[in-house]
Amino acid sequence: MSLYCKEEDPPRKVLLVACDVYRPAAVEQLKTLAKTTNTTVFEKGTDMDPVDIARQAYTYAKDNGFDTMIVDTAGRQVPNPWLVDICHPCASSHR
Repeated sequence: MSLYCKEEDPPRKVLLVACDVYRPAAVEQLKTLAKTTNTTVFEKGTDMDPVDIARQAYTYAKDNGFDTMIVDTAGRQVPNPWLVDICHPCASSHR
């Protein structure tokens, strides 16, 4: 998904956010995959609450000119309304 966003015209500045704190290997996997597309990863390890990580990432994205934020979570079946609400303004404010 990040590669697709980066190849749009104009290209987007993508931030991947590692919020799967329940599987430590998932954070490392995301970082490895991000290297293949030269995409920035925001991660705080596995000792923080995923919602807190997403909040910090949102602030980081705004402060550093990212216009697209992709949040990698623990495979939740139902979207967290707060995460949807916080991610939507980040994406839509730069279109």
